[in-house]
Amino acid sequence: MPDQPLGNSTRTLTMPTEGVVALQTVIGIIDDHDLRCDPEIYYNLTTTLHEAASVSTGGNGEDTTIEITMAEADLLLRGLSFTEAMSMELPWYEMVVQTVHFVGDALLELWSNAEWMAYRDMPTTQ
Repeated sequence: MPDQPLGNSTRTLTMPTEGVVALQTVIGIIDDHDLRCDPEIYYNLTTTLHEAASVSTGGNGEDTTIEITMAEADLLLRGLSFTEAMSMELPWYEMVVQTVHFVGDALLELWSNAEWMAYRDMPTTQ
């Protein structure tokens, strides 16, 4: 049995600074639409993304690295899915889809399919 619950397992996510900004936008959308989430996960993720964005020099193709838990990644994936669904009528929908898939793939690749399945099968307390 792992030392910590699967949802708390941490991985390193490396992406362009623009990707971190996209994740901050997703957090804003989650907040604006009052999507149901664990307040502690939301707070920790918001803090992590804010710190990453504030220390990044931005642009120029530079990458930013953050530590993210599976529960935080799951929250972002749900936010990305919601964002994609709510953006269908926007003229820049194709760009939204590309961003959602780029960021979503980066998040999904941090854990194996078996780990994601085990996480999804865990009982929730929400």
